[in-house]
Amino acid sequence: MLLGAAVAYHGRALPLALYPYVPERIKHSLWKLREGVLATALQRLQPAQRARVLLIADRGYAASRFFVRLLRFRIAFVIRVPRRVLLHMAYGSESLERLAADLQLGQRIFLRDVYYGPARARLNVVLWWPADQPEPWLLATTLESAKEARNYYRQRMGIEELFKDL
Repeated sequence: MLLGAAVAYHGRALPLALYPYVPERIKHSLWKLREGVLATALQRLQPAQRARVLLIADRGYAASRFFVRLLRFRIAFVIRVPRRVLLHMAYGSESLERLAADLQLGQRIFLRDVYYGPARARLNVVLWWPADQPEPWLLATTLESAKEARNYYRQRMGIEELFKDL
């Protein structure tokens, strides 16, 4: 397996960090590897470039402790999250699964300043069911606009194509 981070540039992936690994041989956590690759990638960027980083990732990166670390280091993100998580809001707690169950095709909901999961990472959540998708997209983000978060996450498919270059 290959764990990597790259920058999209003129239709190509420019690798910032790559780490080959064998899942059965991981002595520690895969999270440590992921965070190590991210840290390596960030170290390769100039401070002005680091301020512009937006991490776009799928459900494999959805963990409240990871979100807390990203927030601490001021890394913006749009990450798809699973349904089975508890959101803590001003009026009480609600299961994301319950909120998503009421979502209709084409509908969008933007929740601001919620506390996500057991580590209670403070972020925004977008619930959106695109007409061309079989199920809703549930996105955790630091972005202040639901539209911006949706647009960036939609680009993920194209970004994944860039990794075929690696």
